[in-house]
Amino acid sequence: LPLIITILGMVGIVTKSMLKAMRRYALVLICVLSAIITPPDIISMVLLAVPLYGLYELSILLVGWLAPKPSID
Repeated sequence: LPLIITILGMVGIVTKSMLKAMRRYALVLICVLSAIITPPDIISMVLLAVPLYGLYELSILLVGWLAPKPSID
């Protein structure tokens, strides 16, 4: 997840502010996907969703650090 989002940030498709604005939607999507992927057990869902959300937050940091800054000319 961080690698794909960081590459998209370096290309200019996503920005740090856009990722921050979409945090709520990302969390809901991560919870839905982890509920679908795991067996019907809340502990398994949480054990998958928490690291995935952590990776999303890491990708926000990486995009802010590695994405090209707009030049002021």
